[in-house]
Amino acid sequence: MKTLSVIARQEALLSISLAVFYMLGWYLCAYMVPGDLLWHGWPLWFLLSCVFNPLLFIVLCAVMIKRYFSVVTLESAPPAHLPQTTRSSINAQTESASSPTLTEPVFTSSATHTR
Repeated sequence: MKTLSVIARQEALLSISLAVFYMLGWYLCAYMVPGDLLWHGWPLWFLLSCVFNPLLFIVLCAVMIKRYFSVVTLESAPPAHLPQTTRSSINAQTESASSPTLTEPVFTSSATHTR
């Protein structure tokens, strides 16, 4: 099983690679396509770099997330060397801490808005 740091590094590397690929695609479409080419009255360089390239980026992000990213739990398990009773009490404490109840409003506003 991969550790959390290995998974995080892999996902970060994939994300940075996709961002570099996006910038390279934008640069090539914006500066390497001749400015006199038109498509339905729009400059082709503009359509490629500012419309189609971002759409491709969005699709590639969705594919990357679906195929290469994994769901990981961020909660830490109690160490295995602790006795069972200690691990049970730690689990009970983390479960009670993970579901807080609200007794007060999250934010309050003392100012009243008048027109």
